[in-house]
Order: sequence, then structure tokens, then C-alpha cells
Amino acid sequence: MSDQAETIEISDPTSLPAAPMVSVVMVTYNHARYISEAIEGIVMQRARFPFELIIGEDHSTDDTLAIVKEYQLRRPDLIRVLTADKNVGMRENADRCFHACRGKYIAFCEGDDFWTDPLKLDVQIDMLERDPEMTACHTDYDRQTRRGIRANMHRREGASHVAVGKAYEQLLQEWTAMSATVVYRKDVLEDFEDSPFNNKSWPFGDYNRLLYASTRGRFGYLPTSTAVYRKIRGSALNGSAANGLKMVKAVAECRELFLRKIPVATDIENASMASARMMIYRAAFFSGDRAAFEEAYRQLSDQGYAPQGISHKIRSWALSARLPLAAYRTIKNLIDHYVSALPR
Repeated sequence: MSDQAETIEISDPTSLPAAPMVSVVMVTYNHARYISEAIEGIVMQRARFPFELIIGEDHSTDDTLAIVKEYQLRRPDLIRVLTADKNVGMRENADRCFHACRGKYIAFCEGDDFWTDPLKLDVQIDMLERDPEMTACHTDYDRQTRRGIRANMHRREGASHVAVGKAYEQLLQEWTAMSATVVYRKDVLEDFEDSPFNNKSWPFGDYNRLLYASTRGRFGYLPTSTAVYRKIRGSALNGSAANGLKMVKAVAECRELFLRKIPVATDIENASMASARMMIYRAAFFSGDRAAFEEAYRQLSDQGYAPQGISHKIRSWALSARLPLAAYRTIKNLIDHYVSALPR
């Protein structure tokens, strides 16, 4: 990884739209299995305005670069490829794509996700154009795992789990807008880039971006599913247990910064930090970090959000015994079944 790598752009300026309404950013690394489906989801968009697709290819070790170059040759009127002769890392890759955007609006779709609705951009831009106070617009989505696709995740979770309208307080408690569905106003993201909330040390750039946009205006929401989020190993949100712990610790830091700079009512602040600490508690357990596990439990207890006593004791014992996770889950399921069968 290097911050000195010179960006190489593969594009045909004579074929690209002179003034795209939307720039779609697609960052990708070693996504050869998925990238074609991701690109096809953008190519199929039926929009009443010009748009561009900027693919940030981070010096993959598989065939990702060859695939995206082939697509650029097929659609020189749409696709720009940004790459380099060395890997620059996820954040710098995303940054170079953002700075290349020419649209009034910016949308995102990582190389392992994909769009499914050909009218996604058209409908969302129509909403944003009609409401100048709307800073971002997102939609429902499907989630794909090894077991298959679960459709309409927001609908499954209920209306209270959707970031809509004045969404800042809701987003402080739950990450409830999926990045591949969101379209932002570019000027809002430009302000975010220069704000203290754009912390480059955090292993994400989308959650803080959502929170910032929610402080600047309203969020629009469409209850139609327009994208599929792939839950795969190796992605930013689905890597190793240690990376998962790093991620949720950063989420807690992010929330603390927003709460300090843009305060909310005490009950919302407490709920926000309790949910972050619960994520740390669980991630610390699965990564085997006993110190982080116990600290999160102490903080949750101080707030009155401590996990159930028997569950905590089982987890604590499993950590001490270095019990394999499969064995822990078996024992926990047996105890849960026994407790649920007790007379009430």
C-alpha cells in the first residue's frame, strides 16, 4: 500500500458525457467473480439524463482489471477506469474516485454488490431534484449469503429501522441505509470531505458519510428493493473476527465524535452508545479479545444495558476455556432451550 501511486485513467473523453448528472462510484479489488454483475447493474440503467460510471480498480491480483477494461472498451460513453501500478488501499481508492466525479449527484456500488432495478437512478434523482432540502435518497435492498437471497431487508425489519426524513438520531442508533442504494448531493459530500467527521483512520467511509448527510437535511426513501448486498468473506464488513472488532470500535468512535459535535437528547445518546458497545461486546467475544469483552460489558452495565447474566457467564467461561465457537454455540443453544422450557 502506498500514497505515492500515480493514478492511471482508462477512458475516452471524446465519448463520455460532457456534463453527467450522476457519477456512480464503484471501488473494486479482487472481485473478478462479481464485477461483471456489478457493472451490468449500472449499464442497464434507463435514465433521462447522462451519467458516468467511475471504477476504482485497486491493482487486483485476479482478473478484475482485465474485466473492467473490457467493459470500458464496450461502453466508452459511460465508463472510466481509475487504477495504478500498485495497490493504494480501500480509502485512497475511494478518494481518487470521489475526486474524479463530475456529477451533481453521486451514487455508490462496490464491486461485490449489484443493482437490480433499471429505474433506480431515474426515480431517485427525480426525488432529489424535486426537494432541495433532501441531501440523500436510499431504497430497500436484498441481502445475499451462502444460503441464498433474503429480499426486502428494511421491510422485514420494520419501518422503525429505516432512515427517512430527519434521520440523524435514528442513524446514531442503527446503520440503516445500505450504501449501494444511496444517492447523495455532491456538494454535501464535498463539505463532508473537509469536515472533522471524515476520519481516514476509520476502516469505513460510508457510515460517517451517512451521518453527516443526515445533519444537513432530510433523507428520502423508496420502499422498493433496488440492489443486492453480498455478505461475503473478505469484504470490509465481513472480514476476520479481528477486523470486525476493529470496525465496531471505529463505529463507536464515530458516534462519539458526532455526539460531541452535534449533541442529541440524553436518552438518544445513551441508546446510541449502548448499541455500539453491544457490537463491541459481541465482536470482542468472537475475536477472543477478553480485555475488550470485559470492558464493553462493564460499560454496558454502567449504562443499564448489560447482557443477560447467564449469556454473559457462558461467553466469559467460553473465553477462559478457549472453547471453539461451534462448541460454544451448541452449549448455548442447549441452555437456551432448557431455560425457555421452564415454567413461568
